[in-house]
Amino acid sequence: MPGVITFADGNTISYGYDGAGSKLSVAYTAGGTTTKTEYASNKVYKNGTLSMILTEEGYITLSGSTPSYHYYLKDHQGNNRVVLNQTGTVEQVNHYYPFGGLFGEGIQTVNQPYRYNGKELDRELGLDIYDYGARNYDAALGRWLSVDPMAEKYYSISQYAYVANNPVRLIDPDGQSWEPYDKQGNTIKIDDFDNIVGYRWVDYDTDNKGNKIAKANTVETAYVFGKKGMTTLSPEGYTDHRNWQAYSEISTGDKRADANIASLDYRVQDQMKAVVLELRLRYGIDVRGAFQGGFRTYAEQDEIFARGASKAKGGQSNHNFAIAMDVAIYENGNYLSMGTEWQYTTYGKIASEKRGLMWGGDWKSFFDPAHIEYKHNLTMNQLRALPKDKNGFLIKLP
Repeated sequence: MPGVITFADGNTISYGYDGAGSKLSVAYTAGGTTTKTEYASNKVYKNGTLSMILTEEGYITLSGSTPSYHYYLKDHQGNNRVVLNQTGTVEQVNHYYPFGGLFGEGIQTVNQPYRYNGKELDRELGLDIYDYGARNYDAALGRWLSVDPMAEKYYSISQYAYVANNPVRLIDPDGQSWEPYDKQGNTIKIDDFDNIVGYRWVDYDTDNKGNKIAKANTVETAYVFGKKGMTTLSPEGYTDHRNWQAYSEISTGDKRADANIASLDYRVQDQMKAVVLELRLRYGIDVRGAFQGGFRTYAEQDEIFARGASKAKGGQSNHNFAIAMDVAIYENGNYLSMGTEWQYTTYGKIASEKRGLMWGGDWKSFFDPAHIEYKHNLTMNQLRALPKDKNGFLIKLP
């Protein structure tokens, strides 16, 4: 960690640390004037005056002895996207490039520094780096400013590389902690996504200075996809933290996919959403909802048939019974149209092998890799003959 940074104009930044390497203070000197920030547990002091009290949900500021509460709205990677005050007023809006650089900043009525991955962004004197505790990170470069203390375990990756150059799929706020395992309980590689069935907490190693450091082959944040909901695994205060949410409470991150799934029979929604979430969060696949990719009326189906986008007329598609979904998959912003790409085969594998759904990519008569549906053994004639409710949904799933 740096002790002093000296700029060409003579300005300096000086750091103070405790015996374990934790930052205690930063002093900024510009034009002969020094401003000092000090850190005492969750309290932040500016020039000797209490400035912020950090909490799990956000932070507290003081006007005299009167506290004001501020709350973070975070995305799935722990990035602070919105700051609200205690009345619900938006005070700050942040948008990020994949490696953490800020762009298109919206409302900025407060200078709240905790941004990407919830880490402090130091912008004093034009520095613009994130403080991750053990190392500093430059989001413009996508690189750490010092070597990885575990570099010998990842010899194929640059010692300065951030999350193996894959910030969409991976994050590394404080070092990792969750180790993946397969269905036999054996430890497997963190990128062996097809065989991961869960993660176990393996705690941290300790270096010769007493600092906690991440074990090899572990991840910071992981997701386990159950039958009815998803568990998010993360560390809090160097201890394991598990948060389960029902699929009905979780957004896929794509508005059209959410709308398509919400249009389906409630009894198949969990299966469909689990597929999309696993593709996006574990595999890093940019899967989105397809246009008219959820429930369709007979008339809508006939219109799709008429323009050649489907071989099924009204009443001849499982979409008409709210038990089928179509997706669109992208890579680097480009639509993948062949349907033979690995992203589609992975989509089919998760849908069929993990969720018991039928994948259109397995059909012999009509190759439809964007399509998955509730699995049944009925013909279309038999399906149409089943009792329906007033919305056209099946009274009982076959």
